[in-house]
Amino acid sequence: MVIGVRPRIREEFSNGKEYYQFDGKPLKVLPKSLHDQHAKLYLHYHNERFLG
Repeated sequence: MVIGVRPRIREEFSNGKEYYQFDGKPLKVLPKSLHDQHAKLYLHYHNERFLG
C-alpha cells in the first residue's frame, strides 16, 4: 500500500507539511489482523471520490 498526499493540502490549506515526505512511499507497517486493516472498498471509494 502506497501513501498518497494530495497537492490540495498544500495549495488550498497551506498545511500538512509533515506529510509531504511520505507521498508515494509504501507504508512501513500494516496491521497484521485483516480486521484492523482498512477495507479496500472504502479506500477505493475515497480514492475515486477525492483523488479521482
